[in-house]
Amino acid sequence: MKRSLLAVASALLALAATPHGQTPRAYDIGNGVTSPKVIKIVDPIYTTRAQVAKLTGEVHVRAVVATDGTLINVRLDKSCLGRTEITVPVPDPISHSVIRPSSSFPCVDPPAETTTGVVPPDESLGLHQAALDAARQWLFQPGTRNGAPVAVNVELILEFRLK
Repeated sequence: MKRSLLAVASALLALAATPHGQTPRAYDIGNGVTSPKVIKIVDPIYTTRAQVAKLTGEVHVRAVVATDGTLINVRLDKSCLGRTEITVPVPDPISHSVIRPSSSFPCVDPPAETTTGVVPPDESLGLHQAALDAARQWLFQPGTRNGAPVAVNVELILEFRLK
């Protein structure tokens, strides 16, 4: 069983705390603000409990790429997880293309206490926390504004797929 990973940067509203306790502006991508570029991706650990339960889907994480390229203010945004049966793709006799089963699930907002970056035990069987832990290890070339590095809001989508 393997996992795949997809990262998507999008405009989000959030503020980032700096080590000095200041709260600089975190910019949205666009209007002269360039998107950060991923340098290092760390795959989340697909917990054994989640694999056995056939829990798959996506975990959406909001964060701010700081001017040093690290992620700060990492928090759970949405959970799009569900239990699925592993099915084999079948040929469509009419179009001769392959029909693949859908594995998308409705997204739900996490409880308020999970947006702090610490996820209590829940129905995700450890996938929420695994996504947050992995995201914190990602590294980026920071986004820029007027040629200077700036903090930029991003959304990461971490996928958990059984294969």
